[in-house]
Amino acid sequence: LKRNQFGGTLGGRIIKDKLFFFGGYQGTRNRQNPPQTIAYVPTAAAQQGNFSTLESAGCQSSGKARTINDPLSGQPFPGAQVPISRFDPAAVKLLKYLPATSDPCGKVTYGIPSTGDEDQMIGRVDWVKSDKHAVFARYFLVDYSNPAQDPTANLLITTSPGNLERSQSITFGDTYTFEPTKVNSFHGTFTRVRDNRSPNSQDINPGTLGANVFIGVPNDLNIGVTSAFSTGCGTCSPGHFNVNTFQFADDLDLIRGRHRMAFGVDVIRTQNNLLAAPSRNGQFTFGGQSSGDPMVDLMLGALSGFSQSTPQQQALRQTVLGLYAQDTFH
Repeated sequence: LKRNQFGGTLGGRIIKDKLFFFGGYQGTRNRQNPPQTIAYVPTAAAQQGNFSTLESAGCQSSGKARTINDPLSGQPFPGAQVPISRFDPAAVKLLKYLPATSDPCGKVTYGIPSTGDEDQMIGRVDWVKSDKHAVFARYFLVDYSNPAQDPTANLLITTSPGNLERSQSITFGDTYTFEPTKVNSFHGTFTRVRDNRSPNSQDINPGTLGANVFIGVPNDLNIGVTSAFSTGCGTCSPGHFNVNTFQFADDLDLIRGRHRMAFGVDVIRTQNNLLAAPSRNGQFTFGGQSSGDPMVDLMLGALSGFSQSTPQQQALRQTVLGLYAQDTFH
């Protein structure tokens, strides 16, 4: 874990009589790559069709040896030997993108690199136009960056999505004192939150392995091998989640004798622009229903599940109106 934080404040200063400026900045740099993720991949022997060690009692969580069956005949593979001529070509191509293992049970331990860099900036200008009139403007910006990492050496790290986020807020305020007992305050705010999600450009897709399926994304592969390993994920596919919010509020305060009255209106307009494609290239699942071992099912190309969907795009809109009136009597 390596972590650095730095920041500073651009101190306030008077630019001109009754005009004041304030600004600040802070940044955080975060680098993490803890080797704490465990998966199981085909060993060198299994890649040659020899699953005897993987099916032995020493490699089973139950402590009992497992029998693997031929999906065509329903009979056990003699000596847990699977003819490599039966291997699915796409599964064979997948092997070169997986990390090598020296563990007899195929165990690999690796880290998924993460950055999580964040930058924050703020600036504000206040203008006291007169004894009765004051105006301010404020801008706030936050950038967050955690891109997906290059999976060329290890395709298993694609189970973590990449995110690039930016949040911006602009606020304008105007306060006018008509008289000591009559004050009006107006605020207008625009907020935009942008979240772009995507896998790394070096990621592969099912077509790279020779799978004959529709390819909607050039760099997304979602495979799940039960109790062994997985690549990609439903939330790793490209998408964006952008929200724009406009808000206008006006408050009027009055004092009349023993009454202190307040009246106000608040209008919020929200725009949600969303795009998600969780299984545009398909989701491939190997659960072991055919042979008794999910890893053997993978090598034979015996799917236990497959799903695919079109992109899900939404443009949601909502307007919220709030009114209030209050009277405090002394």
